[in-house]
Amino acid sequence: MTGTDADVNVLNGGDGDDILAGLGGGDTLIGGLGSDTADYTASTAGVIISLEAGTVAGGHAVGDTLTSIENLTGSAFDDTLTGTDAGANVLNGGDGNDVLIGLGGADTLIGGAGTDTANYIASTAGVIVNLDTGTGSGGHAEGDTLTGIENLIGSAFDDTLTGTDTDANILTGGAGNDVLAGLGGADTLDGGGGGSDTADYTASTAGVIISLETGTAAG
Repeated sequence: MTGTDADVNVLNGGDGDDILAGLGGGDTLIGGLGSDTADYTASTAGVIISLEAGTVAGGHAVGDTLTSIENLTGSAFDDTLTGTDAGANVLNGGDGNDVLIGLGGADTLIGGAGTDTANYIASTAGVIVNLDTGTGSGGHAEGDTLTGIENLIGSAFDDTLTGTDTDANILTGGAGNDVLAGLGGADTLDGGGGGSDTADYTASTAGVIISLETGTAAG
């Protein structure tokens, strides 16, 4: 169901798995039963949406009210999409450099084009996330599936974050005693402000030369 750019629309999906696109205006999107998606692909600017908090901002999301929506599709710009603590959400960033926060539940995080980040800072326990395999476990990452994600932000607990063999990943551990494995690519490993953090090169296909003093690496 698609609204108009000029009007304030009320789109009610009813039963079934619905896709609701309000376009411009302060629209009301009601998913009803099923697994429903609010689609902001056509937005002329980035959107910031939290299904958990029920808040919206930016682009076509300004003034919108979302009820019984489980999934979000972002714009072609830089979006921040947040799911819910209780449900299994599908967050699709689309184009742009997006930040995806699934919260609780076995979420599907799809970065799309651009350089995208999965953020687990709100997790209530440490997370183990591997971008190379696209899997997550522990805390808010439990059961998550990640596709097209380049960067990770961990929790306030002990995390294990793994990048990919092909991309330049940014892995940020945050608080806690974290293990960061960038794998291939010119990665940025940030242990965070607290804890005793480890850069893990166990999977390297050749010897490495690393100086923690200068923050440089080779090999």
